[in-house]
Amino acid sequence: MPGVIDTILDLQKKGLNDTEIVAQLRSMNYSAQEITDAVNQIKIKSSVNGKEEMQPSIMEEGETEVPLPSKKKKLKVGMKEAQYPPYAAYPQYASTFQNEEQQQQAAQPDIEMIEEIAEEIVSEKFSEIRDKLSAVLDFRDNMEIRITNLNDRLKRMEATIDSLQTAILGKVQQYNQDIRSLGSEMQALEGAFGKILNPLVDNVKELGRITDRIKTKEKAK
Repeated sequence: MPGVIDTILDLQKKGLNDTEIVAQLRSMNYSAQEITDAVNQIKIKSSVNGKEEMQPSIMEEGETEVPLPSKKKKLKVGMKEAQYPPYAAYPQYASTFQNEEQQQQAAQPDIEMIEEIAEEIVSEKFSEIRDKLSAVLDFRDNMEIRITNLNDRLKRMEATIDSLQTAILGKVQQYNQDIRSLGSEMQALEGAFGKILNPLVDNVKELGRITDRIKTKEKAK
């Protein structure tokens, strides 16, 4: 902080105005808060120094003799008002007023500088808020894009699942049809075997009867 105060005092001695001083300090990487604190300290010190300079003037004021008009002049004038010494006869009052005027003139640049710094602080705060709002908007846009992409992926997955389900149902139906066809073929084959086997069975039975007859005749002999 002392470095900021010394820098401001040096720039004021060089004749720079408040805007130039603020710009110079900002170029030296001083923050707006540091500049404000330094200006307030300078203002407090200048006020304290001004009061200390006024005290000797007030003390000397009581010791200064104010010349009074003589009785002879008062008699000659009659009812005319008493004449007072000119303004130059009060040097201590004049110096006091000059000090007050100088303090007011010195305080005016401080007020302008404070206003300049306040505007700088407000501008910085608005800039920070604008940056944060921009970051929030960017985050919202990114989230919307991600949600949109996720919805698209879900839709594609649903379409794929529907396609798989349709394909599986088609395969099951085809399998049922194949089983039914196989059953029909088995029945047809069974019928064909029945037609072939029945005569063979009859022939075998007939052959058995013939064999029994032959055996019976041989036993009878």
